[in-house]
Parts: sequence; structure tokens; C-alpha cells
Amino acid sequence: MTIFPPLSYRIFPAAQNSPERSPIIFLHGFAATGEQLWVRTGWVKRFTAEGYPCIIVDLPYHRNEDLKNPDPSLTYTGDIPLPEEHGFFVSAAHAVAQFIEDLDSPAHLVGFSAGARIAWEASSYAGHNVLSTSIGGLPQHDHLPLIAQYLLGSLEQENINPTFPAVINHSLIRESSLKHFACLPLAFDFDPTLLHPLCPILLVRGSEDSVAGDYSWLTEALTEAHVPYEQLILDGRNHVNALTSGVFKKRVLALVQESEEAFII
Repeated sequence: MTIFPPLSYRIFPAAQNSPERSPIIFLHGFAATGEQLWVRTGWVKRFTAEGYPCIIVDLPYHRNEDLKNPDPSLTYTGDIPLPEEHGFFVSAAHAVAQFIEDLDSPAHLVGFSAGARIAWEASSYAGHNVLSTSIGGLPQHDHLPLIAQYLLGSLEQENINPTFPAVINHSLIRESSLKHFACLPLAFDFDPTLLHPLCPILLVRGSEDSVAGDYSWLTEALTEAHVPYEQLILDGRNHVNALTSGVFKKRVLALVQESEEAFII
């Protein structure tokens, strides 16, 4: 068993005088931050304007203090402690599911890449406390062991998916922090036929995303389990620029609104 550093989160309240709606929890991926992926790209602004409180979660070693240039004005609302587990992703999923259970209302989950991996499993554990789950850029295979080797200098760049060296080179996070994260016992892989959300799901990937690849392994499991889902392929988008798609944002909002209305009824 391993004790992992906590997740950290920030709460962005809904716009004033907006209807009371369920919160949305956003989970980012490797070598990014919640501020970078969800705030600066307009996701938080769009959803809070629609009346949804937004909870932005940062992974361990992806916090503000791990940045090359930390923002002295950025403060966290709190931490989400992780239980002892054999792997980080299982521990994080359990922690997020418990966090949702402790809220005063059900929630929606939105995750991208490694964050999508957590969102999928957390939604599975949280059951009907999650109204909708949006999954973006979820890899079928665990790339992180190769990333760890690359960061440690034991793997040449040509032996790794070219997306990752580019992501690492342009990351706002210090390389030492990325090494710490990639070298954790992560236990990324999972079987969607054994573990899947119960709520409506949106599966999103770019047509040029070589990290996420094909989603048939997910859609087949969801079809077998009779879980409602929709798949959105973003034409010309890759693993890096998928989140800047207005279509992505619009479709997640539509799913959130549809699921919210069904819950109220």
C-alpha cells in the first residue's frame, strides 16, 4: 500500500441570481493544471454563467507550487485526501467519489486524459450521485511508465509517442514534479466491462488524437451494460488542442443540462 499526496481543489461559485444547480467537477491530465485547462480556456466562465458551481481539481505534483512560475495570488479551497491503495488512479477515484458523497447535492464529472481516467472510475464508485460524466482523450493504454523512463533519461525520444515530449517541453510544471508524478505506482489500466459509470456518458476525442486512439473498447462495454452514451469526434483535433473546441464545450453543457433536467423531474 502507498500513501499518496492529496488532490487539491478550488471552487468557482455560479453566477449571482442564477438557478441552483448541481456542481461540476473538472479533472485535468498529465503535465497540465486545472487553471490552464479549465479556467483559461473558458470552461469555468461558460458553466458558472449557466448557473453551475465549478470545482477544479489539481493532481499531486501539478499544484501551483509545482509550476515553473507559481502564481502568488492562487489559493486552494481545500485538499481531498487519498486513501491508501496499490495504485494512484484507484485511490484518486475513491477519493473523488467520497468527495461527491460529502457534497450536499449530486454532481457532474468532466475529465480529460488522465483526469478522464479518474472521472470514469470515480463515477462508477459514486453511482447515482453522479448525474453525467464527460470523458475526453482517455487513453486505452498506460503511457506513463514510458513517460517516466523518458523523464529519467533511460528512453530515447523516438521510442515514445511524439505527443508527450511536446507536452512536457511546453508544460508549465517543473520537470522534477512531473518525474515525481510519473514515478508513482499509478495502476492506470482498467477493464470497462467490469467498472463503468451508471449515468449518461459523453465520449470525446480528436480525430488526430494518437494518445486516446479508438474508443471501441469503451463503447462496446457501455453497450453491453446498457449505459446511455454519445460519442463526439472532433475533426482535425489532437490530444493537445481538443479542449479548445467550442463544440466540445457546447456538447458537455448540453449533456449536463439534459441530465440536470431529468434529475429534477
